[in-house]
Amino acid sequence: MRLRGHHLVCLNFLTEAFDSAFTALLREMRERALAGEEVEVIEGVDELCSRCPMLADGACEFEEEVREMDADALEALGLRVGDRVRMEEVREKLKGLKEWLDGFCEGCEFQSTCEREKETFFSPA
Repeated sequence: MRLRGHHLVCLNFLTEAFDSAFTALLREMRERALAGEEVEVIEGVDELCSRCPMLADGACEFEEEVREMDADALEALGLRVGDRVRMEEVREKLKGLKEWLDGFCEGCEFQSTCEREKETFFSPA
């Protein structure tokens, strides 16, 4: 699986978005990633983007903003484009980044959709 930076973060918490086609792909990719499939970090449009309604002519309508999110996510996770990682490793890093994650998610249109997953993720065992 190939993912851009912010999707490494969002796939951990987002369970639905946009329309049914995007949500179906999101859930499939989330399941694959959480099951341990290796992820190659890429730059630009990835497989999840393929069903996004914000994709026009092969590019995100908000590419500049999204690239900044990608860079922020990769920096926080200590990853670079070209790295290969498993979601288990990403999740381990995210455990220590709650404050960063709260800021990263602030203002996102899907923030409320992710809250339950985030609460479960950060709740003591």
